[in-house]
Amino acid sequence: MAEIMRLSMHEMIYLGPGGAHIFTHLPYPGVSKIGFSPHRSQDTIAKLLVLGWVVQRSTSECNNPPDGPFKVWKEEVDPLTPEECEQLPRNPDTKTLHTPWRDQIYYMWNHVFYDVGNWLSAMYRARSFEPPNIELFAIDFPTSHENGNSGKVPAATKVWDSNTLLAPAYLAPGVSLRVETLQPGEEDKEPSHPADFDHKDRYCVWFVREGLQMRFYVEGDWDQRTDGVAAVMVYGKMLGEPVKVLDQESEESEESEGDENDGDGEDGEQKE
Repeated sequence: MAEIMRLSMHEMIYLGPGGAHIFTHLPYPGVSKIGFSPHRSQDTIAKLLVLGWVVQRSTSECNNPPDGPFKVWKEEVDPLTPEECEQLPRNPDTKTLHTPWRDQIYYMWNHVFYDVGNWLSAMYRARSFEPPNIELFAIDFPTSHENGNSGKVPAATKVWDSNTLLAPAYLAPGVSLRVETLQPGEEDKEPSHPADFDHKDRYCVWFVREGLQMRFYVEGDWDQRTDGVAAVMVYGKMLGEPVKVLDQESEESEESEGDENDGDGEDGEQKE
């Protein structure tokens, strides 16, 4: 069994997300949204990962996570303004999910999910996220038949078999993903509409509860000539041991024990 992570109450406030909408219980059960304060490390990395999926990388040495070319690329783009980042060369291929570079982008989502998972676990006694633990699925554009008189058909449907963290690694220009959910045992009822994934609010992570059915519909205004995908979603299951939070008394006690066992002998000399 994995060792239980131990966090003090002082450390908890630095765990992860922040901001006015740090943890949003959406008006429907089973889904919550976690946002990040601007300029926090999670916000910075999430924005770089979204940008990274679409940029063109010519290097072939993109298969050495976690310290491969993403770190080098991050150092290159960190000084750039948002406008300059938008001018970086784009990869015209938005259909191929797996390239050495894009696989590294997916891998780096472990860092964001790890922070969010630890924060959720510490605050709500949920299971934690143990990296590496990233999976993905693509959402294709609907065909004209799917949007015809026969009614709208979900572009993708997922039933989550565990508590899960979910985020959009890629959204095609102009696309918004409408999300509808159904609770276990209520598949014959009207679905709920907790929120959407769109370009205005895409740097968030969703917490999805086990058993929830989630349907994705592609909406918006996109280039009908594209042969790429509408979206790529990354997710990670929260299956790790819960984070153990120490109260102040326990923290002081452990610090005291650490002082007593700091390796010094009775006369203050270092033991060999």
